[in-house]
Amino acid sequence: MQWVWRCFWRLSPGRPRQIVTIPRPDGALVLKDQPLPLPWLAIDAYATRHGIAGDRFDDLVALVTRMDETFLTVWREQQSDA
Repeated sequence: MQWVWRCFWRLSPGRPRQIVTIPRPDGALVLKDQPLPLPWLAIDAYATRHGIAGDRFDDLVALVTRMDETFLTVWREQQSDA
């Protein structure tokens, strides 16, 4: 499982991001940087580079995608608590 975590943490800093505008009660707007899901192509490129194919590739995509969904959920929860 360490190989999956390694993939996730190596790809995570390069994830796409977007700027969202949040209106405040006083009428001001706040800009927030929000992470987006890791692209499938990034996982595919990582797998190709590291010789991961077949069932192992399918496992990598499924596990990294699930980890990423959890990461984004926790990130959103932390933002709503702030």
